[in-house]
Amino acid sequence: MKKNIIFCFTGTGNSYRVARDISIGLIDCEVYPINIKNIELLKDNYERIGFVFPVYYQGLPIQVKQFVEKISLKKSINTYLFAIATCGRLKGNALSEIYEILAKNNIILNYVNHGVMGDNAITLYNAKGTTEKIEAQYNIWISQFILEIQNRKTQIANKSSKLLAFYNKLQLKKVPMSDLYFKVSDLCTSCGLCEKLCPVNNIMIYNKKPKYNHTCQQCMACIQNCPSKAIDYKNKTKNRQRYLSPSVSINDLIQFKNRLDSSFS
Repeated sequence: MKKNIIFCFTGTGNSYRVARDISIGLIDCEVYPINIKNIELLKDNYERIGFVFPVYYQGLPIQVKQFVEKISLKKSINTYLFAIATCGRLKGNALSEIYEILAKNNIILNYVNHGVMGDNAITLYNAKGTTEKIEAQYNIWISQFILEIQNRKTQIANKSSKLLAFYNKLQLKKVPMSDLYFKVSDLCTSCGLCEKLCPVNNIMIYNKKPKYNHTCQQCMACIQNCPSKAIDYKNKTKNRQRYLSPSVSINDLIQFKNRLDSSFS
């Protein structure tokens, strides 16, 4: 039996930071992107399997939802499953949603928890990013989560809210086509960073400008990390603060995005 594996979806690095720090705490642990191709990795047996992801519209991002819906797992009696949701304000239904989706496939999460991180919902409001207080709290709760996962603590999800589920379903219908409202200004230098960062390959450089292919997740990696601040959502984000998770570099995110099961690479 292999040791541990974590699957992670991330845009601006918050969830990647959590998954990476937990993997270090578990010592023998690999972290892979939440990508349909990486489901093949679950053919092996593990002591612990984790899922780390952000909260989008009070629930799961589309990419995460599609991934966990396709999981078929012959869980060993000793396999411990956990899920961590990262959020800027509210955890919403994300943990109860992943719990319920997996339960339909006879897969039971042993432990769920959520952590508040730097706020990066730049299209919704003037997100303030992180603060010294948030960073101090992060160091406390990430240590707690690692210890609880090491000790195989049991903590199940609360029942989902029907109102929040309705809201999430309504909003997610709009998300893939939301890239129609992305604007690319003449500040664009054709560096291609947005294409390299997009976790779902929704961007390609065409005629020296990013072209969006309508599978957007609203992760905001392209807007937040554009070195020229050339990408905006409608007219909302032009003067808003950009965000990249502390201790995570753009190169970290690019390398992580490209980390797929070697049998598919």
